[in-house]
This record gives sequence, C-alpha cells and structure tokens, in this order.
Amino acid sequence: MKQRLTSAGQPAAIITLDPHAPPPERHAARELADHLHQITGTPFAICPPHSRETRFQLAVGPGASRALGLPPKALQNLGLEGFVWRTLKHGLALSGAPDAPRGTLYAVMTFLDEILGCRWWTPTAAQIPHQPNLTLPLLNRTVHPPFEYREVLYRQNWNLRWSVRNRTNGLWEDVAPGIPPEWGGHVKYAAFVHTLVGTLIPPEAFETHPEWFAEMEGQRHPDQPCCTHPEVIETVIRKTRALLKADPQASLISISQNDNHTYCRCARCEPINRSEDSPAGPLLRLVNAVAEALADEFPTVSFDTLAYLFSRRPPRHIRPHPRVIIRLCSFECDFLHPLDHPNNAPFFKDLVGWSKICKRLYIWDYVTNYAHFLLPHPDWPVLAANIRLFRQHHVCGIFEQANNSSLGGEFAELRGWVLTRLLWNPDLDPDELIREFITGYYGPAAPWIAAYLKLLVQTAQAVPHYPGSAAIRDCLHKRGYPEGQIGCYLDLNAQPDAPFLTPALIFAGLAALQAAESVSVDHPDIFPRVQRSALSLRYVLLLRWEELRRFAAQHSLDWPGPANRMEAFRQFARVYRDNGITHLGEAWSRRNLSWLRRVCHHQTQPF
Repeated sequence: MKQRLTSAGQPAAIITLDPHAPPPERHAARELADHLHQITGTPFAICPPHSRETRFQLAVGPGASRALGLPPKALQNLGLEGFVWRTLKHGLALSGAPDAPRGTLYAVMTFLDEILGCRWWTPTAAQIPHQPNLTLPLLNRTVHPPFEYREVLYRQNWNLRWSVRNRTNGLWEDVAPGIPPEWGGHVKYAAFVHTLVGTLIPPEAFETHPEWFAEMEGQRHPDQPCCTHPEVIETVIRKTRALLKADPQASLISISQNDNHTYCRCARCEPINRSEDSPAGPLLRLVNAVAEALADEFPTVSFDTLAYLFSRRPPRHIRPHPRVIIRLCSFECDFLHPLDHPNNAPFFKDLVGWSKICKRLYIWDYVTNYAHFLLPHPDWPVLAANIRLFRQHHVCGIFEQANNSSLGGEFAELRGWVLTRLLWNPDLDPDELIREFITGYYGPAAPWIAAYLKLLVQTAQAVPHYPGSAAIRDCLHKRGYPEGQIGCYLDLNAQPDAPFLTPALIFAGLAALQAAESVSVDHPDIFPRVQRSALSLRYVLLLRWEELRRFAAQHSLDWPGPANRMEAFRQFARVYRDNGITHLGEAWSRRNLSWLRRVCHHQTQPF
C-alpha cells in the first residue's frame, strides 16, 4: 500500500519537527521541505508534532518520531550516523539517534536520494525529479553506514552543502573551514597528516638538537624525527596536548611521519627496526606513548598515524594502542587491477596484517595521476572492488585522495560522485553508477562519453606488460617489493607516453569527444562539461604533438583540431581558464599552464 503525499496539486502531508530540535535536525527538515517543493511544485509545512494531527506526517528527528509512535528502542545502537525509516499508522519516521548530529540528516538525505530519486551530481549540477503526484511505499529500514569516516578529496567536493547531501563526513583540514555544526559537522582532525616535523616538532630544533632527528649512515636528517629519543616523545606529547586543548571539537589528531623515505637507524631505533621487521616499530612506539599519556585526558580523541612508504609493513610484535588508528596507504599500487590482484600482493599482505592487529584501520587510497592531473587514468574497474575489499578486512574509514590542488582533473566530477556513492554503499553496481552519472550529467553527449571510457579501459587491459612509471618502480625497489608482472601496472605517476595511451586510442577517443561536443553545442549547461572532459586527451595531444602528427599522416586520419600547436594550446588554455583550473599536476611537478605553454612553444616532448 502506498501513501499519497500530494493530491490535486495540494500537499496531503506535513513535515513534523520537535520545537526543541537541535540545529542539524532543523536543517534536515528544511532540506526535506525544499526538495519536496521542487519535486511536487507545492510547499510543505514544517509543524510541531500534535496528537490530533490527521494528515500524514513526515516526522524528522527523534522527538517528532517518538511523538508519531516510534518506540524508543528503535533509536538505540544507531551510533553517530545510523538511522531508521519506519512507516507508522499516521506517518513516516525519519530519525537518527538522540544527540547524533548527522543521523537524522542522513536519514533525510538518503530518503531524498534512494526513495525520491534526487541526485546531486556536483555542487552546481543536480537532478531533482518532477512528480506532482507523489506517493510513498511502506518503509521499515535501519541503516548503519559501513565506514565511520568517508572522504573523497576533489576540490569541488569541498562544497559544504554538496558534502552533506552526499553524506561524506571528512573535510581536508588545511584549506576548508569544515561543515558547520548546524549542518551536522564532520570528522575533525586537530592536525591532519605528515605532522611529526613541522607541526609537532619545530624544524628549527635541528640547529640545537640534531639528536632529535633521524640518523642514516651516521648523518642526521632534519626531515624526520628519531622516534625513540625521550625528548622527542616528551615534545610530541606536550605539543599534541596543546593542539587538542586548542581544538575541543576535534576527535582525531594525526601523529604521522613526514612525506619522504627517511627513517631513523640510530643505536636505539635500528634494533627495533630489525626485531619488528619494519621501521613502523619505532613510529608506533611513539604514537602509542602519546595515546597512553593523553587517552584519559581526552577521552573522545583517537590518535592517527600512517602506514606509508617505509612504515607500511606491520610490525611483528608491537600492537597499536586501542585508541590508535592506523591509516594504511596504497601509494605504490597498481590501480588498473584490484588490490588483491597478484600485482598488489605486497599491499594485500600488509592490509591483512594490519587488519589482524589494529582495532581501527583506516585507508588512504589514490584515485588520480599526481604527475598529470588531466592524464587518462582508467581505474574505473577497481573502484568498487577495492572499497568492498577494505570493508571485508574490517576497515572503518576511507580517504580517497584525488586532485585537491585544483579544480578540473580527468573526469573529476564523475569519479567524485561515484566514489562518494560507493563509500556510502559499497554494494552498489559501479557500472550502473557510471551509466547513471553520464546519462544525467552529459545528457545527449552521454553515449559518446560512455564509448570513450569503455575504449580507454579496454585498451589499458589489453597492454601485455608495462611495469609502471620510473618513480613508482623506484619506490617499489626501495621497499624490496617486486614490480608488477601482469599486464599494465597503472600507478599514480604514469606518463603521457605510457603504452595504454596508444595513438589509436587517442584519435578514437578524440573523435568520440568531438561528437559529444557536436551533439551538446546547443545545450549551454552540458557543452562546457563535455569541453572540460575533452581536455584530458587534448593534453596528451599537445604533449605528443609531432609523434601524433606523423601517426595521423601515416594512417590518413583527420587531425582533431588546429594544425598549429600554439593555436591548439590557446584553445586548450581558454577551456582551462574558463573552468578555474590552476594546476596540471601536484605542486612538486611544477606543471601548470605556463609550463605547458613553454613545452608547446619550444616544440619539446617533456618525458
């Protein structure tokens, strides 16, 4: 039996909200009212619960839901973000637990999404269905999100309203103000990552206390600490306490190595490195010491550290303190194949090892090319498989790092939305998600976009052997890990001449994207989206200009753009600027529009 929410152009239901509801529940009620108005074309009132109310009620939050008749036990054991939907005699309860700032918000957002069909593709593009005659099925569902921490690090994902609607609850701390408490807040770090030297230990201490820093081959290095030095431990505890006192809303703080390959091998550290068969040993001892010293003083805070580069392998004997979170990083991996594939055997072994000894395991995963943000990166086949693998091994938080340095990036909008959906529900069909986004976001251009992405994946999967970029192969060698032996090793620093970027793919892909532009040119919202997506292959075209000109001549192919390289660059630059793009790679790569102009002007091939 279905319940009618509108009848003859008028609302047949009201939204009820406890007059004393906290701000996140009030925000949830307003979001529900606003979207119902958009969907049906008629306004819905927000009213206090009333025992004599005869209209069907959409009860938002614990107070309104209990007034509707929801038993209190239905709201037990929901945690911070779980919720219930329950059709009762006079209405539908949409509620999280009492004092859970995001539970009721997520009850409403998931209802708008899964039941009413709302889609928030990007901060500026949404799909709200038009249903003047709206009915609801009977609902009886309890939801517990599979991951307590969910973040997809694309710059466009920093939009706070978009984040709340798509139920991501992390936010990159260095550049974004954070989701406000009245919108449910987010999982907050007092200090986020790579904190040991700089945030917790002053770099200038190297001048007066070189013994605080890592020793390698008899030399001290200022870019990493000696984790066993008593004064280092004392300093880190003192600074961590100060940071937590200064940020009482924080529930996490990272005590983590700096971003390099240095680690200490002094007379105290090296025996631990050997006995634990991992340089994670001294680091974890330090983090455990901080947790032990501060756990009682800050009972709601957990202490996060990285298993990354030299510290990725779990130690043999030492175990994380119960309040310590290990954040395992997939930095060196092959992202064309799942993380339990033979090419990724060392990482999978580490994942299994950490999951056995760590009470709370987080993941730092990578979903873009950091040397070239626009380069095609065909990781689509593994996105869902990897997230399901993490869940299988008891991971409770996932951070998907993409290109936070700039707007843009290869299919950033598509990948950002698909990943967000999968973090909320890993059982969704990734192919259906991709199809849904492409259809909704690219409209008439969707078939051409889909055809190109399919061809890209097929081409990469057909590569007989490619061991990855030189930079990642060097990382593998430093760790003693084998190179990938099967097919194409798609790493996070692939170069524009990688063998999966065949000339045939580039020309076929550009033809498909030009067709997509042609069918969308009269659609002012869609045409810029297609142009932005085409930058990916146009970037490769600019970087491999002479080679691809020869290929086109040899195979009698039409040239996809101006015959003059600088004119092709100017067309690329207009779309680049119009879309607010500022970087072509992470800062260390020094790749931006000025760099690309120099490459094109001097007719060089920079790899």
